[in-house]
Amino acid sequence: MLAEMEERASTGYVPMATMVQLHLALGDVDGSFVWLEKAFACRASFMMPLPVYPFFDSIRGDPRFDDLLRRQDAAS
Repeated sequence: MLAEMEERASTGYVPMATMVQLHLALGDVDGSFVWLEKAFACRASFMMPLPVYPFFDSIRGDPRFDDLLRRQDAAS
């Protein structure tokens, strides 16, 4: 499913939240951060509850997550 969604994303629209969730569900933390960075750059609306959304609990200890939260807070 991930490969199919990656292919679709390269030629059309796939919600960034879907890509982040797929990568996290498969344990691909690096892949999830690639899509989180894309979402941050586009100011995707699903990023707003990032600090409290339980789905992201598995990556809260990652320094990249803290950096993303810091930058998100500074941008708002």
